[in-house]
Amino acid sequence: MRIGVPQKGEVCVITAGRRSGKKCVVLKPMDTRFVYVAYVEKGALKNRVFNLSHVQPTGKVVTFNDEKELLGLLSTD
Repeated sequence: MRIGVPQKGEVCVITAGRRSGKKCVVLKPMDTRFVYVAYVEKGALKNRVFNLSHVQPTGKVVTFNDEKELLGLLSTD
């Protein structure tokens, strides 16, 4: 059962589609159903909107200042 919308910096796992199993970081909660996330694909940082039913929060929260730092955080996980 989901409790609330993930906030900025929260680490999640994508649970549906071809990107399932990838870790992502919430950049911006859009509303009560969607979040804007960043994830790594083919060594590059990608941004996309996901439905909350397709992401599972891990409980970890990270802080980042720029895209390069975020890429480093997601690449190590």
